[in-house]
Amino acid sequence: MQRKVSVVLALLALIALAACGSPAAKPTTKPLAANSQARPTLAPNSQVAPSNPPAAQNNSALVQLAEPTTAPGSEGAPNAEGGRPEGGPSVASVTDPGGLPPSPPTNDPVINNIGDERMIVQRDPQNRYQVLFVSGWTVGAGDVTESVKSTSKDRYIQIQVVNSGGKSATDYASADEAQLKTTVAGYQTVIIKPGKIPYGAVTSLIYRYQAGQNAVTGKGFNFIAARVYVPRSGSTDLAIITTTAPAQFYGDLSEIFDRIVNSFKWN
Repeated sequence: MQRKVSVVLALLALIALAACGSPAAKPTTKPLAANSQARPTLAPNSQVAPSNPPAAQNNSALVQLAEPTTAPGSEGAPNAEGGRPEGGPSVASVTDPGGLPPSPPTNDPVINNIGDERMIVQRDPQNRYQVLFVSGWTVGAGDVTESVKSTSKDRYIQIQVVNSGGKSATDYASADEAQLKTTVAGYQTVIIKPGKIPYGAVTSLIYRYQAGQNAVTGKGFNFIAARVYVPRSGSTDLAIITTTAPAQFYGDLSEIFDRIVNSFKWN
């Protein structure tokens, strides 16, 4: 009996030893939910790059392209030393009748650089008025009494002071028109019109005429001229500013003529 007990105890001991040497049971893994992804394993100090850069990263380039090249309200102003004003209100011409074609191609630097000329102050010998003339043009006595003339090749500006005899600028212009018809070759009135310069109201008489002679055709060369009548307030003094140039170039040159006429003022 004792021997049977010993055998049973020995068997129990073997069973216990076998149980202690067996591997541990693996823990059950909970299944992932549908559509879930396992988180990637990162190396130390590494970061996950965003799959799509934020759209805001491109906004700086878009803003730079949209910036205006000129600040609002910075339109150019007329330059007293010369230069074409850019922007700003336009002023009605007192020397150009309108509708004239642009000048044909030429090597003339005056035509090709209109707007860049330097202006200088000119006063008449009696100090009755002052005006801006183009620097580099020849200045001297005019063709008529008490006049000053600024000349460049076949174009010029002449200023004469006359006694209006009490006539208005318009009446004086009409009287001149009647005289010019009988004394100037090829005279044709283009227009008589009222106008305005910074000093005040004026009247313009613009006309066509002929001068010289073409060696091939035997005809005179075609010119356009404007006479701008500027009355002096409270006086019978009347300034007559005459501008003239070959017809084919007059439309462009009128820009220079207008600058001169608009600069005129009585002292």
